[in-house]
Amino acid sequence: MKNHRLIFNLPYDITTIEVISEILKNNGLEESSKEYFDKSIKGIEPRKKVIKGAVVVLFEKKIPEEKLAEFLAKHLECPKETAKKIIADIKEKLIPYAKIIEIKSEEEIAKEREERRKKEREAGPSVEELLIEKIKGEIPEDKVEENPQTSAETIKKVEIEDVEENAEKLKKQREETARPGTAGGELQRKGQTDKYREPTD
Repeated sequence: MKNHRLIFNLPYDITTIEVISEILKNNGLEESSKEYFDKSIKGIEPRKKVIKGAVVVLFEKKIPEEKLAEFLAKHLECPKETAKKIIADIKEKLIPYAKIIEIKSEEEIAKEREERRKKEREAGPSVEELLIEKIKGEIPEDKVEENPQTSAETIKKVEIEDVEENAEKLKKQREETARPGTAGGELQRKGQTDKYREPTD
């Protein structure tokens, strides 16, 4: 069984409750938020809810307007003439924008979704899906190789030598360089002699 709901396509983003509040205010029946909640707690129908009910009755034309005026006069605690004016305001400010829409059940929504998916499968892949597949197909996963510079297999294992051993080797190299008789020592000695030797005639 399909459910239906009465909605109002009001201009300028005006809400239904704003229009109802304006109707009550214009007829001297303005209701504050505190009054609304106090009545709700006590089980008394707030004026805004009474007007909302009257809007539905007027739209669906379930009862004559004269009977509706009597109902409003009783529940809003106002004169019948005021109730008639409220009905006129409702017919002018709300009824022209009212319409009934169908509310689908969860089962209907799920069924429609499944039918849509079935049609999409039958129609084949979308342009976006084909494009993604094409991009993926240009670079097959089995052809992708690791960067040789970052691959763990190509990174050379650096042998860490003992610090003291390195120090000894460095010291030995310096001594050989500075010792006379060695290539390094001879060059050093020759350089010193040439530097300080007086020129001869």
